[in-house]
Amino acid sequence: SSVTYLPHLDCDYYDGVIVIAYRDHGGYSYSSSMEGWVVVGLVTGTTIAFGTPVKFDTYSSSQPQYSSVQYPNVKFVPNSNSEFVLVWRTYASGATGNMAAMAGSIASGTSTITLGSKYTASNPGVQYCATDFDPNNPSEFVTFIQNSNGPACYHMSLSAGLAITMRSPVYLPTGFGATNSGVRSIAFSPDIAGLFLLSLKP
Repeated sequence: SSVTYLPHLDCDYYDGVIVIAYRDHGGYSYSSSMEGWVVVGLVTGTTIAFGTPVKFDTYSSSQPQYSSVQYPNVKFVPNSNSEFVLVWRTYASGATGNMAAMAGSIASGTSTITLGSKYTASNPGVQYCATDFDPNNPSEFVTFIQNSNGPACYHMSLSAGLAITMRSPVYLPTGFGATNSGVRSIAFSPDIAGLFLLSLKP
């Protein structure tokens, strides 16, 4: 792409594959493309061979300055056959955005991507997204978001056919970040099932 914004990547160490999610900005004006793309790289030694990028979300031409894809986050499913999930801020209406999620898979030994359906959670003014899987229960993951009501966590499940189940958000207690604080990361414990750590800008 001519201009790439907000890239985020993860690596499948067992299969030697990386996946990168990003926003493609076709130029420096709001009239240009600001869509979400994902691309796979096959790692051999110190060489990476990239495949063809696949679009996972578009934008509204009527509200381009607000509807561009924001804060894409990608994470491989632990112990899977190169399955991954994407989470990001997608367009809602006016100047607001919702959190969206989508699962994908990579054909073994190739850079070919298959994407599942887009799942959207209605939440006001999403600004940041971060996600991680529970390695002790690989079908379960949590997405940490920041919206106009404050920081919140979404418990999600991944099932056959790249299907995602979203549960209701759980907001952090008062005092754990203001409504405009920036979500930074989430990380599950490798040893204790269901335990994760959040970091955010106070």
